[in-house]
Amino acid sequence: MMNRARSWLIAMLLLLSLSWTLQAQLSGVIVEPFNNSNVTRALRLCDDGAVCRFYGAIYPRLIGVDAITGQLTTDRPLALAQEWQVDGDVYTVRLREDLRWSDGQAITAYDVFYSFWIYFLESRNGPSDLQQFSQRVIGARPLDDHTIAFQFRQAGCDDLSRLTFLVLPVSNSDERQALITASTEFFENAPEDLGEAWDEWREQFTFREFPLVSNFVIDPALPYLADGPYYRADLPERAVIYPTDRSNPLAGYEIVYRDNRVDGFLQGDFNLISDPPFDRVQDLLTIPGVNLITAPSAQLDYLLINFTNPREPRSFDGEDDPDIQNEHPLFADPLVRQALRAAIEVDPLIEASLLGYGHPVSMLEAFGKWTYNTDLAPFAFDPRAAEALLDAANWKLLRGESVRSCMDCAYHQDGALLSFTLSYQNSSRNQITADMLTEMWERVGFRVQTNSFDDLHEIGSEQEFDVILATYSGGNPYRAFPYADLTEREDQVETGRNYGSYVNTDFDLRLASESACEQPEQAALYRDLTQMLIEDVAVIPLFSPDRVWIAAPGVMDRLP
Repeated sequence: MMNRARSWLIAMLLLLSLSWTLQAQLSGVIVEPFNNSNVTRALRLCDDGAVCRFYGAIYPRLIGVDAITGQLTTDRPLALAQEWQVDGDVYTVRLREDLRWSDGQAITAYDVFYSFWIYFLESRNGPSDLQQFSQRVIGARPLDDHTIAFQFRQAGCDDLSRLTFLVLPVSNSDERQALITASTEFFENAPEDLGEAWDEWREQFTFREFPLVSNFVIDPALPYLADGPYYRADLPERAVIYPTDRSNPLAGYEIVYRDNRVDGFLQGDFNLISDPPFDRVQDLLTIPGVNLITAPSAQLDYLLINFTNPREPRSFDGEDDPDIQNEHPLFADPLVRQALRAAIEVDPLIEASLLGYGHPVSMLEAFGKWTYNTDLAPFAFDPRAAEALLDAANWKLLRGESVRSCMDCAYHQDGALLSFTLSYQNSSRNQITADMLTEMWERVGFRVQTNSFDDLHEIGSEQEFDVILATYSGGNPYRAFPYADLTEREDQVETGRNYGSYVNTDFDLRLASESACEQPEQAALYRDLTQMLIEDVAVIPLFSPDRVWIAAPGVMDRLP
């Protein structure tokens, strides 16, 4: 397993180190499609990879993210921030004072505040992981030209990753001043408890006093970061970016809107395509000389287990004993959870649902990131062990029966069947995985029904489920510790994000013990906490789909 891990890391490092490299004989522009007509939203939320790569090469982030490890950084040109300080729920970020936009204007905290505001508004209606930005942040306020403070409702060290949004210059000075003036007046007169006051102010300000913000459109003439490493050439009806060093023979890069990316590539409209549907990869590989590039992704498929009784879900109020928190009749028993995990064979799932383009994972973390624990191996497939665990939990397989029954088991009445429902987000890939999981579990004595859903937050927040086949996207901005939601505080029906109602007092105390936001200390703590959750089978990580790029003949195996 360690050899395989090293090979993945080497592949990833090689992939990243060859950034923007093309074959010497290639000239012109690399063209990649994106299939999101709302460029502004795709930029602010990075819900389209091509748009994020394109604009990420032009505009800086407030706090940088190392592409290999995911570690936060102030290194240029990845970040505008020179340093940051944490004081309770307030993060104060100091900007470099020597940076300018290409039109000569200084980059200031007011540009950051304006960009924050746009991101804040867009995130409210974005994917569920992005909505946490607007739910957790109280507001931001420029303190001077190069200092800005952000206040969170209850900040933790992991919240620093939320300040990695892209920063764009303000396109209109009057609009910027209107926003800054209104915000400054609010903070000067704000009550000590900002939560409710901020919510009321932002709603009024957004839709009455400054409607342009909510309808923000990216101006193609906006300037970009003056010191590169790329510059943009605006050509008729398109924009192309080039390396700043014009002596370098690298080609430029362009993105073009296209509904059907695969067919466009097959027709020769593009010479680079990222993450095509797995069932179309073989079609793309029929082009002579085409290059296939794969690398680990930040996306992971996992099983979310419900620890509370789905017939009577109850928010944890901090007073009751976690051991009697409305137990799930099956999965409150750790032996049953361990058996559920031991009965899963992951490799066939990858082959069937991803056509082999994926790899098993041992934790809810992207391979190679700074909190990834290389000492953890994916769990072992052992159906005999699963059967022994169920026997030990007093779920017995009676003669002539295929489904186990409770015989003095811990949380169910005698005679009850070992039966539950697996819910999965509606997609052909997830249906394949769900059907195969059902077969695996039934071999050791479970009876499993399946049903599909459209929105994870809707079904998860109600806590009326048994097991969910879910996908973790890695978060945006990238979250250093995805398990941070598994706390008593987040175990709230309808409003919390601890969908499985997992309660572990030791975990909460250790997580709350963060005294410094230094990443080496955080990494050690997060790895220890991950080990705790794996041993307790809080969730069951399955596999990570690979990132896949297809490059046309003449383009080397690296992309922007």
